[in-house]
Amino acid sequence: MNKGFTFIEVLIVLLIVTVITSVTIAGYSNIQREQSFLSFYQQLEKDVMTIQLQAITTNQTTEIVFTNNGTRYVARQSFTKTLFTRDIPSEIVYRNEGTLTSVSFNPNGTIVKFGTLVFENGQKKEYVKFYIGKGRMELAE
Repeated sequence: MNKGFTFIEVLIVLLIVTVITSVTIAGYSNIQREQSFLSFYQQLEKDVMTIQLQAITTNQTTEIVFTNNGTRYVARQSFTKTLFTRDIPSEIVYRNEGTLTSVSFNPNGTIVKFGTLVFENGQKKEYVKFYIGKGRMELAE
């Protein structure tokens, strides 16, 4: 009477554990990518509100322009004075496919042009929509 496992039984258990582990890791990678984009979006949203407030308080046009092949964006005032620069995370790519290439605010705080910015997050495209008026924006898929 043997009380151990056969070699085949051990291999089957190892195979099952390997499959479960690989599926879990792949799912975690997607969650991590989504969290990275959400964090980027929240920072972009704060930066848009900052330049809008800057436009109102200084009574000058402000804008965010995407540079360096879409790997960074620059906030500028009156098209010459740089307010700040932010790098876009490496896993997120700005695509010049939307209706906007920059986000600009008039001195009274209204958006110059409404439309959509397109970003690629892995194989998924993310759309940031800007609406007419006071610069309301939302993330759409």
